[in-house]
Amino acid sequence: MSIPSISLILFTSILLVAPYSYALPSDQQQPIEIFSNSAKHDNKTGQSSYLGDVIIHQGSIKLEADRVNIQRETAVVEATGLPAYFQQQPDADQAPIKAHANTIYYARDKGLIELNGNASIKQGDTLITGDRIVYHVEQQTLDAGSAHTGDEKTPAQRVRVVIPPQNTTENKKP
Repeated sequence: MSIPSISLILFTSILLVAPYSYALPSDQQQPIEIFSNSAKHDNKTGQSSYLGDVIIHQGSIKLEADRVNIQRETAVVEATGLPAYFQQQPDADQAPIKAHANTIYYARDKGLIELNGNASIKQGDTLITGDRIVYHVEQQTLDAGSAHTGDEKTPAQRVRVVIPPQNTTENKKP
């Protein structure tokens, strides 16, 4: 394996693991596997592109997209598809987080994850959908909204939040 290949693998592992501090601890020790129909890497620009039925695995983390671009210098990952899918197991006793959107954008330096176009995040019975969902990692804030296209024939998708009822059986005494 050449030095550029080793650097690419190490860099990819840093990008995939860094945003998911709530992932299973064993995820970080797992190898990263990338499957695609084609792969390109430019050492001068630090740009890597994976095209066609892209699947990236690392432990419980899984990303599926039509295209994944990784920019080493700016620590940006962009996955596109119709839709692109992301899944992660945050903890052994928690339901997996599942997300999809036409574009999944992650900027490590900005601590920003954006889901754009047909966006959805689900964990257990909790669900958030909208045209755009933005999560600020450090602030732990989430903004969901609709993208107004200006075209009256294509209405914007309204934000939908589903919160399951609390388990009231624990509060009841026999």
